[in-house]
Amino acid sequence: MMLSFNTLMYISTDIILNIFCLYFFNKILNKKINFAKLKTILILIFMTIVSTFINIQCPRLFKFIFSFAFMLFIIYYFVEKRFFAALILLITFEITIAICEMIYTGIISIIGLDYRNIFLSSLSNVMVAILGLIMLKFKIPEKIYKFINESIKDIKNKDVLIYFIMIIMIIMISTIEIYMQLSLSIVLITNTTMALVVTYIIIKFARAKNNLNIINNQYQTSITSLKEYEDMIDKYRVTNHENKNELMTIR
Repeated sequence: MMLSFNTLMYISTDIILNIFCLYFFNKILNKKINFAKLKTILILIFMTIVSTFINIQCPRLFKFIFSFAFMLFIIYYFVEKRFFAALILLITFEITIAICEMIYTGIISIIGLDYRNIFLSSLSNVMVAILGLIMLKFKIPEKIYKFINESIKDIKNKDVLIYFIMIIMIIMISTIEIYMQLSLSIVLITNTTMALVVTYIIIKFARAKNNLNIINNQYQTSITSLKEYEDMIDKYRVTNHENKNELMTIR
């Protein structure tokens, strides 16, 4: 049975996006990837088959969940063996993709095209990959990755991140159907507002953490100074006691 034109569109654009994915992950980690190696080719084929199946067969409400879980699987087993490091890398990728998609949909909105058109929807993968490469050129994803790592490095209970991501996924899934019924301008306004709110929360969290570090450093400095004063007092106490003993001996 011959594949339909739409299916071929999905496959071809998925291949491009998957190539960008692997390049993105290795670029953030300062690794080199050889796309001519058999292992890389097999990974790309596997990614294309699974991602195409998800895009065509999975219900719209669950596409994001399956795609997120699959990409986490790819990162963990083929790029980064530490689970939370892989998770942060995937979050960085999703933020980058979200920014690229907002730029792409913004351009479509200005031109006046229907973003739900199958051709434009398929073409979005190519445009997102191109915009992602431009962002990598200016090292924007690297800065996002570094910022996230700096923000959470002092969090001892990393399981909180998983709950946070689950909440975000639930919110996104619950709004997908609504988004499909809204005009592109409203979707862009909503997404931009949500992005600004999340950015504001992250900045406030980072500042609070920085203030906490400053207070902690001041506390440690005070403890150190207090310890030094205690040592000095003990030293003078001993010296004073010895002087008294000598004085008593002389008497």
